[in-house]
Amino acid sequence: MLAVPWLHLHSDRILKNFLGSGWAAGKQRMNDNSGSAYIYDSPLDLNNANDPRTLALRLIAPGKTVLELGPAMGRVTSVLSQRGCRVVAVEQDGTMAPKLERYCSRVIVGDVERLSLEEVFGEQRFDVILAGDFFEHLAHPLELLRELKRYLSEEGYVVASIPNIAHGSVRLSLLQGKFEYKDVGILDRTHLRFFTLESILRLFTDAGFAIVDVQRVRQDPFKEPYIDRPQLDQPELPPELKRLIEDDPDAATVQFVVKAFPVKSSAAQLHTLLTLQAQIQEKEKTVLNLEKTLMDLRNAVQDRDHTVSELKDQIRRMDGARRERESVIRELQASNEKLTGWLAKYKNAKEKLLPTGSLRDRAVRKLAGSLLSESAPAPKPHSEIEPRDRR
Repeated sequence: MLAVPWLHLHSDRILKNFLGSGWAAGKQRMNDNSGSAYIYDSPLDLNNANDPRTLALRLIAPGKTVLELGPAMGRVTSVLSQRGCRVVAVEQDGTMAPKLERYCSRVIVGDVERLSLEEVFGEQRFDVILAGDFFEHLAHPLELLRELKRYLSEEGYVVASIPNIAHGSVRLSLLQGKFEYKDVGILDRTHLRFFTLESILRLFTDAGFAIVDVQRVRQDPFKEPYIDRPQLDQPELPPELKRLIEDDPDAATVQFVVKAFPVKSSAAQLHTLLTLQAQIQEKEKTVLNLEKTLMDLRNAVQDRDHTVSELKDQIRRMDGARRERESVIRELQASNEKLTGWLAKYKNAKEKLLPTGSLRDRAVRKLAGSLLSESAPAPKPHSEIEPRDRR
């Protein structure tokens, strides 16, 4: 089972694997000896488009008859019930049954791979078969999917969420020679099967289905999903390898949510549906590429806005400095005008008191000259060198 961001645990330890688990957001594994449980559970936010449960619910119209495989705590089941769906649940853990009965018309306790579906369902048919984080826990998912097809109504289809083993974090681990099972996540200890998008398409095609819708739950390809921490012991990646991972949308996909219709025996219809499936995949790649281009453009716009903001700050600082300089210049000009005025007044006063060439003017100039002469230091006399007495 796959861990999710809203992880909530109640357990002593991870115990032995068992078949038939479901939704990563609300499943448990039981130990037959101790009875202790390991449970994931969290509130369901229907506005969170990066939650596989939300994506799956968006593919199911109200009022449908739904067979839910592995409902666990019943988070999705309760929403289906509120939307007028009639739900039949198959859950291995019998302790979940009392809770599920509030939302289901029928709860079947048992391992779906070991049950006789013909005895359990008889002639009952379903508009939707919902398998949330379910197929990765099965020993024989292809055989079960083939058997389930007969219990779909004329317009019925399958909705499934499946973890992606090709997520970037797993790829980085493999580059380091590691493939380590963990308590939670894509490499959960109870996962018996691992899928990429290609193997999911092959699984449904081999079972007689055509996938008509593929949606993705995304997580940073360089971090462990849902834990939001860098891949442990991640080596320095060459730029070309980092770019290769960044450019592959599957590397950032932690789960696929698919919608698949059964294909009739008609070769023409099979060809049409498979062609449609291929076209859908091509359009999805186009959309993902456009989303990446849009993200790159948004980042470029953010960088440009940041640069513009910095330039505006520089302009504001330069404008402030310019205003300060202009203020200093105005003050200097005002001081200069005052000095010029005082100088003019001084010249006028001097001209009145000491007219140029007048007796007083000559007397003052003479007095000033003598004062300057007296204040100047007297030159030191040259020392005379007495000639040596020559003998």
